[in-house]
Formats: sequence, structure tokens, C-alpha cells
Amino acid sequence: MKKLLLVLTILCYAFHSQATTNLKAIIVKQDTAENNKKVKELYAKLADLKIQLTNAQAQVPIDSAKYQESLSKSKDALEKSKKAASNAVGGDLGDAKKAEKQAEKATDATDDANDANKRLEKDLKKIKSLSKDIEKTQKKIDKLLAPQQN
Repeated sequence: MKKLLLVLTILCYAFHSQATTNLKAIIVKQDTAENNKKVKELYAKLADLKIQLTNAQAQVPIDSAKYQESLSKSKDALEKSKKAASNAVGGDLGDAKKAEKQAEKATDATDDANDANKRLEKDLKKIKSLSKDIEKTQKKIDKLLAPQQN
């Protein structure tokens, strides 16, 4: 009877340890599957961020050229406005109206230059933000892949 009890105890212990080992293997497989899913999502996000960064970087030269052009137009309009204003000082009513129109054109040109500058600054901020997001996403990927490499 003692031998039977001893054999049953040993068998129960063996089955218990086998079940525990299988349970650990199942948990590890589930964790690996979850990590792989997260890594796949992060890679997709990383690819999207890189596309956005490329587009933003391509937009900078375009906006920079627009800014330079509008700045040049603004300076020209300001010079014309100054000239018209100096003519209006010693001139008649027609000269004063012409000076007023030139001043409005100069104001519009300056507003356009300011808008172009804001677009350019916005693009540069977007590039900076996207670069930080790419770096953070890459760190998350590295962190998730590190345990699998051990």
C-alpha cells in the first residue's frame, strides 16, 4: 500500500510538472504572438511616419521659394508705396489716391509674405515633430524585439 501511494504521488508530481511546463510554453507563445502583432503595427506606423516626413521635406523647398518670391514682391510693393507717398505729399488728389492704392497693395504683399513664412515654419515644425515620432517608434520596436533576441 505504501508503495502504491508513493507511486501515485510520484505520478501526480510528474503530471503536475508536465502541465506547468506546457502552461509556461503556451504563455510564452501568446506573449510572442502579442509582441509580433505590436511590432507589425509599429512597423506600419513607422513606414507611414517616414512617408509623411519625406512629403514634408519635399514641401520645404517649394514653400521656401514661395516665401522668397512673396518677400521680394513685398519689398517691391513697399518701394512703390514709398515713392507714391512722397509724390502725394506735393501732388494733387490723384496722387494721394494712387499712394493709398499702393499702400494697400504693399499691405497685401506683406500679408502674403507673412503667410508664406508661417507655412514654411509649420513645415519645419512638422519635420521636427515627425523625426521625434520616428525615433520614439523605433525605440519601441527595439524594446519589443530585444527580449526575442536573447
